[in-house]
Amino acid sequence: MIEWRIDALAFSSCNCAYNCPCQFELRPPAATAPDSRWDGSSQALRGRYPRRASLGILDARTARVEIAEASESVARPIISPATAEPQRIRVDLPTGIEFAAAEIASASTKASDPILLDLKHSYGQLNAIHHTGRGAVRQDM
Repeated sequence: MIEWRIDALAFSSCNCAYNCPCQFELRPPAATAPDSRWDGSSQALRGRYPRRASLGILDARTARVEIAEASESVARPIISPATAEPQRIRVDLPTGIEFAAAEIASASTKASDPILLDLKHSYGQLNAIHHTGRGAVRQDM
């Protein structure tokens, strides 16, 4: 096996509400993709990047990802409906398969090729990832 390791900051978004069930090993809502057949799937990844991609983690709770002529996604803090102030929401999963800790954000994503998306104020997460060919590396964040 070829040895490899990724240590990076990551920004992910999806069409779920702020309490994305995937992070708790639950199945996504049945209505997440009404025009698509994802039989047997529990999540999907937009992973084809034939054009230049850029990621900007602006601070601990904001990010912007742009794939030229294909998609743009922005993360910002979730705003409290009671106080109109930014909230800091964190999920800690010390034995998680994707991350040990993540900041939860409000994400907006527009994409045109090959999957059409127009998401506003949906689930977003910002986290450090530490992975090898054997899985997630456990370390304090």
